[in-house]
Amino acid sequence: MTFNPRKAFTKPLAIAGIGNTEVGRLPQFSTLELQAKAARLALDDAGLAPGDVDAWLCQTPFTRPTFFNAESLAEYMGVDPSVATTVAGGTVAGTLLTQAVSLVESGLSEVAICVFGESANTASRGVTGLPASFSALGDEYESPYGGIPAPIHYALLAQRYLHDYNAPKESFAAVGISERKHAAMTPGAFRQDALTWESYPETRMVAEPLRVPDCSVITDGGAAFIVTSLERAKSLRQPPIRVLGVGSKSTHWMVAQAPRLQNFGVKDSAAQALGMAGVTIQDIDVAELYDCFSIALLLQLEGLGLCGEGEAGQFAIDGNLELGKARCPVNTDGGLLAYAHLAGMRRVIEACLQLRGEAGDRQVANAKLAVTTSIAGWISNHHTMVLAKD
Repeated sequence: MTFNPRKAFTKPLAIAGIGNTEVGRLPQFSTLELQAKAARLALDDAGLAPGDVDAWLCQTPFTRPTFFNAESLAEYMGVDPSVATTVAGGTVAGTLLTQAVSLVESGLSEVAICVFGESANTASRGVTGLPASFSALGDEYESPYGGIPAPIHYALLAQRYLHDYNAPKESFAAVGISERKHAAMTPGAFRQDALTWESYPETRMVAEPLRVPDCSVITDGGAAFIVTSLERAKSLRQPPIRVLGVGSKSTHWMVAQAPRLQNFGVKDSAAQALGMAGVTIQDIDVAELYDCFSIALLLQLEGLGLCGEGEAGQFAIDGNLELGKARCPVNTDGGLLAYAHLAGMRRVIEACLQLRGEAGDRQVANAKLAVTTSIAGWISNHHTMVLAKD
């Protein structure tokens, strides 16, 4: 296991502003307009103007891959920043946050904004833009056997999990039921209809054993957050949320080359972030985890140490994800499965809302520490971030 030798940032860092647009089917907005709207919401939240930001960091839309997305957004916003960077791939929130804190800590930037937005719902029937392939190796060795869409890859992980641990078949349902309950308490969440133990088996199968409620919600929308020094953040509009630690680990790309489930990068990623923050998982009050599929959440529960190996299914069934029952509630806004995918950006935003005490009916009492995660591929690359109330 590889650990990050750094124990802390050289200067305190914070998230100073957050914002996300409405989600759903929004054909009236282009991807750039959704990004700009999210950016403006985060800027207004912090009490900043576009010109106050000297680093614009963007993830290119998955449904419309675009060169120079960050430069285009900065131009659209009428600014000419020192840094404009576009990334492509998964672990969006984790990658953008790590880049932002690195820029601010090094002094290359004073204020960095991280933005994502896309028309995933309206564009899903006709993707345009630059052609993109998951990988040349995947095209040659996995795609011919049906390993193309993400549900297939995650269904293989789910099948392996059931095989290795003889886990209860209700394990996946427990995740979806919990997150629908939380989404019902969250204004703006896309999927707020109830999911029950009785209705789950009646839902459509996507890829055995994963059903529709096991798959993330694909919507149009945008999200953004702003990173700066703690000192600067304290002079702004909102109470700052400290960034205490970040960690990451990449273990594979093709499912055929994946290690044992428990050897995915979650443990190392979490060890780095928690070690840098100087806390343990038992200190965490709320967890906002990247749940593109229900099996991804179960594997992270174990990798983070919230429960033991092979125990996540029963852990979820017993109510240990739910508000009002769990010591450390998980995905308090409904997560990717019920709120919206948004490339996982909402995980950071919801963590900040909880730590600010602004989560309304779903507020976790006395929340002071949060952990949030990001995933690329089929848990191929994993990011963990530890945030704290200042």
